[in-house]
Amino acid sequence: MYDARIIFLFEKYKNQQTTPSEEQELLSYFADPVYMSKLKILLGDAFDRQKIEYALDDRRASHLLERIKMADQHTRNAILQFGEQRKRSKSILRRFSAAIAVLLLASGAYYWWHYANDMGSVKNRPMLMTETGWTDRPTLTLSNGQQLVIDDMQQGTWIGDAGVRIYKETASELRYEQHNMEKAAYSSALHRIDVPYGKQIRIRLTDGTRVVVNACSALIYRPSTPQHRRWVKLMGEAYFDVKKMSIPFIIEAKNQQITVLGTKLNVLAYPDEEGLKTTLVDGRIKLNHTLLKPGEQATLKDGNIILNKVNTDQVVAWTNGYMTLDNEDIYAIMRKISRWYRVNVTYQGDLPSDQFGGVVKQFRHVEDLLDVLTELGGIHFKIFAAPPGEKERRIVVMP
Repeated sequence: MYDARIIFLFEKYKNQQTTPSEEQELLSYFADPVYMSKLKILLGDAFDRQKIEYALDDRRASHLLERIKMADQHTRNAILQFGEQRKRSKSILRRFSAAIAVLLLASGAYYWWHYANDMGSVKNRPMLMTETGWTDRPTLTLSNGQQLVIDDMQQGTWIGDAGVRIYKETASELRYEQHNMEKAAYSSALHRIDVPYGKQIRIRLTDGTRVVVNACSALIYRPSTPQHRRWVKLMGEAYFDVKKMSIPFIIEAKNQQITVLGTKLNVLAYPDEEGLKTTLVDGRIKLNHTLLKPGEQATLKDGNIILNKVNTDQVVAWTNGYMTLDNEDIYAIMRKISRWYRVNVTYQGDLPSDQFGGVVKQFRHVEDLLDVLTELGGIHFKIFAAPPGEKERRIVVMP
């Protein structure tokens, strides 16, 4: 898997957040043939991503391209050969064309590849099993049990419930505002967010706490800010930026409680993942009488806590559309992929026990992500259409 360090340096560079030493480190990769195979994927990913989501200003783009132009002939030839190979594969070309066109231009040669836009619409829409039935879209359940499809809520409007107003800020973001202070202060009402496969929902609670809820997750919480303690219950994964207050903030997950006052943390508590993983990004938290420091991850399993130092940028990369692989085997990786793309996964033959580390972008099509794993990990996949009456496609993983 390509070096996670490179992709995070690149993201910081695009956002003009690199220190001089970090910038020099990033640019040094562009002249090193050892990293060429990794950079093929990183650049194809990053240029395609910035084309859609980010604005890499002309000065910084030119700076990167100048470094590529300064690379030796071996590096430039590798880029050109890579481009010729990709011309023979339309599905891969969709992922790399933007980067290769830029790289060829920087190398003194220009190729223009015109291809049909076959992204199309996603036919198999994800679904999530909730307590009230099947849904393929994120839902908000109010205190009276009414279930609202968040996609159907009109942006810029609000609804009222249990002394609060809920504003739809963007297509995937809700903001709570306390409205009736007396009613809100004594309300024991609960709201619930259900997020299906391949989606994320962002919530700003009445106390100012911000939460990002990941795919295949559910969050139960009090719509108003209680007088004595703030409380949420998580099933799945979420990132919390908790507003600092004298009132403690309790996160309940897998029958455990995490106590915070004001901090940033990530909690992973999927039912199909062993244990509970809590990663502290900033501040202080207490888990079963154990205090965590920033940069530490606590894995709670069978009553025992194991502390490890981690790269917090990698842990929370999913909030920006990346999947982190933390020395994980193919089985752990495929569990994440199934949550992203709503597929059933089976295994065939003796698979390598290799562990993978790094960060992978969330491509729109699962085929593109599997291509990356095949190219870098030597693992192969077959994709089968969903059987009649079912919605999940099936992926067979093979050596």
